[in-house]
Amino acid sequence: MANLYVRSTDGNNSDNGTTWALAKATVAGVAAIDAAGDTIYLSQDHNETTASSVSVALAGTLASPTRI
Repeated sequence: MANLYVRSTDGNNSDNGTTWALAKATVAGVAAIDAAGDTIYLSQDHNETTASSVSVALAGTLASPTRI
């Protein structure tokens, strides 16, 4: 179980998401690396927009959910 971080203001999807300084830029970026039981923290000023609908599949299960 890991803590992962997302911040659109200065995050980068090529970072590993393990600290605020290495935060992912998008929810899809963090969803690509999450594991069951992880906790995902979204920055209070996170703002993400797209031109189309987005579907995100997290790795959590009923027994070991991914928390956001």
